[in-house]
Amino acid sequence: MNPLRTGARILADQLRIQGVNHVFCRFAPELEGLLGALGEAGGIRVVAARHNAAAADMAVAYARLTGQPGVALVAAGAPMLQAAGTLHHARQRGLPLALIAVQKPLDPFPVPSAGMDAAGADACIILPGSANIFSSKAVRATAGSLFHVPVIEAGMEEALNYLKGK
Repeated sequence: MNPLRTGARILADQLRIQGVNHVFCRFAPELEGLLGALGEAGGIRVVAARHNAAAADMAVAYARLTGQPGVALVAAGAPMLQAAGTLHHARQRGLPLALIAVQKPLDPFPVPSAGMDAAGADACIILPGSANIFSSKAVRATAGSLFHVPVIEAGMEEALNYLKGK
């Protein structure tokens, strides 16, 4: 067995350690590695949705019914923007939602976009080594959101604790 863990496995393990037992997603090629790692880690049920916005809606409903943070997995880019309205809805109602956007391996385009400010995101949490938020391409892609939404580079445990405190 390889002692090195992939980023997907580290994320899956941290979600399990933090008590997450359900994630909601629309299956996409970008999520294959993470979904495989969730299966290997065990203890987390993956619930399929037919649309990215529906996955985020399901995560918000889960948060409302259980009091636990809802977790939605989406691909970076347009799928993340499809779920942005739900992010705004969750924020307005004080519901904890973790919207995890996954990009293709070796894809240099950053995860954040102009949609995070429009959706009313509380913060943009960047896991260490996942994206260079301050590259010229990233700054242009945020269309100014970078200057309105706090950017936090934090490990998964810190990020989930931040979300639980919201």
